[in-house]
Amino acid sequence: MTPKNKFSAEAALLGYLYQLRLALLLTLERDDEQVFIESLDDVALAKGDGQLELVQAKLHVKRAGSLSDRSPDLWKTLRVWSTLVKNGTVDLDQTTFRLVTSSVAPSGSAGEALRSAVSETRDEARGLTLLRAAAAETSNGANLQAYQSFNNLSPEQQARLIGKVEVLDAAESITDLKDRIL
Repeated sequence: MTPKNKFSAEAALLGYLYQLRLALLLTLERDDEQVFIESLDDVALAKGDGQLELVQAKLHVKRAGSLSDRSPDLWKTLRVWSTLVKNGTVDLDQTTFRLVTSSVAPSGSAGEALRSAVSETRDEARGLTLLRAAAAETSNGANLQAYQSFNNLSPEQQARLIGKVEVLDAAESITDLKDRIL
């Protein structure tokens, strides 16, 4: 039995490996795009016509991740994207934002409302309302900077960003990604 080290970077390494495998799989599936790792986001896919897809990958191995309206995973992701929008780094007309996570969005949550465009539960207006309500809180210290980044966007920018967000929850495991690549 291997002893456990509380300072182990095993989870971080698995998360990075997950990003790499996801990027490789996307590269194999979409040969007309350039793939970048850890540039604008975990994975960025750029087409020649200027279309951009930013992908945040969240892998949970030892514990089930939360994807509630106040989920740190969700809000860290929204912080990154809100900052890119606010700074003008990305064009909302040409960018799609995807959160790929092994977590499951609870029923009635913003994550559920923002599932893939082909999902029956997709409801961008409800997702935006739930996220604005969460971002109005000031007591959640872990998410405070993310809330501020989101709130720094104009209401129109918030709506346009959330309209371009797709949550792909209950995503494949790191092993399943390897099998698909092979």
